[in-house]
Amino acid sequence: MKLLLFVRRNFVGLVAVLVMVGSIFYSGLIKPIGARDIDARYFYVAARCWASGESPYDATRYKAMYRATFNLEPDALFVAYLPTLMPVVLPMAPLDWWAAARLFGALNFSAAMLLLWASYRLVRELLGAPLRLMHWSWLTLGTTIGGVSGSISTGQTSVLIAAACALALLGCRLQNRSMVIAGTVIASAKPHLSAPILLFILIFEPTQRKSMFIAGAIIMAFIAYAAVLDGNLLANYLGAIKTYNAISNNDPKLQIGLGSFLAYATLSPLVVQVLSVAALAISLTLAGVLYRRGDLGKRGSALALTLVFFSIGIVHSIQGYDVCIYAMGISLCSMLSRRMQLMYLVPTILLWRPTVLSMAIPVLRAVSIADLGWLMLLTGCIYFAARMISVRSISTD
Repeated sequence: MKLLLFVRRNFVGLVAVLVMVGSIFYSGLIKPIGARDIDARYFYVAARCWASGESPYDATRYKAMYRATFNLEPDALFVAYLPTLMPVVLPMAPLDWWAAARLFGALNFSAAMLLLWASYRLVRELLGAPLRLMHWSWLTLGTTIGGVSGSISTGQTSVLIAAACALALLGCRLQNRSMVIAGTVIASAKPHLSAPILLFILIFEPTQRKSMFIAGAIIMAFIAYAAVLDGNLLANYLGAIKTYNAISNNDPKLQIGLGSFLAYATLSPLVVQVLSVAALAISLTLAGVLYRRGDLGKRGSALALTLVFFSIGIVHSIQGYDVCIYAMGISLCSMLSRRMQLMYLVPTILLWRPTVLSMAIPVLRAVSIADLGWLMLLTGCIYFAARMISVRSISTD
């Protein structure tokens, strides 16, 4: 009877969770695709380098380890993640390739489940009441965004970073230092995704600054260990970044973010960088004011965090699988007014499944559709944040 009563009371939530878990499990682990585990190879070789006391940032050693592992030349050098990726990939090192790939897939799927839980808990904490159908609908949209299953199936780490960022933010809300530290350390492995969120926490969550400093010390310890393995760590790391940026798929025009729009403008790289940094500063300042203003209520906090997430992509464009970082931001849209939700619905769908839409409209590339959706969501957040602050300021004067 108790079980039946629980099911009846939570029927909508249970159905939503089953849909989300089933969708992620099938698309990420079961659905056959040609790019299955294609990127996991690089992390596997990096793990074997670290386990053998070598540096994956040293191109010569990395190539030698790749040849010894796959009897092939690598298509690209190890991408320049920070050494805090080490604890995530090291469990693969003692396994053969097939088992390591399965383990990494399971780890990524677990990260997707953590992202789902953290998104639910944050919405629940902000709402202060059980979730209704509208909240579950946005949560389903957010956590089933294409980048989640894409990151799992290709063996990328974006869903791990997204889950870590969500964990850090939830830790702030719950005043849980361990969650903030763990989330920050893992999220730092991909700073172009996590930097706006971690910077927001550092500036606008003063009670968690000690946690951030502890996380910073742990990050420095990993970097110090990597420096012991590689006497030319900085030079090799910068070389890896340069090599990574030179790959054709990393052209800003083929990615999602402000860089893809500015790439068509006749502006110098310095001007582009200044404009990007200024836009990020404006976004985070607006978000911080909203977040710290108690009189703006739960909608103000939700809009602030949504804006923080959609600020990712302003300074550094992201890949298609990286859009899973927006999952929690989309979930938080359920906290906004009905008018704002209606305005955010179309751009969210553009970002949610751009590949399907590009098949229906062949003249449009998937990346262009996703880019448009992201820009509409970002500008909408900035507009409503500025309006909410100005209207409330006038009404209280």
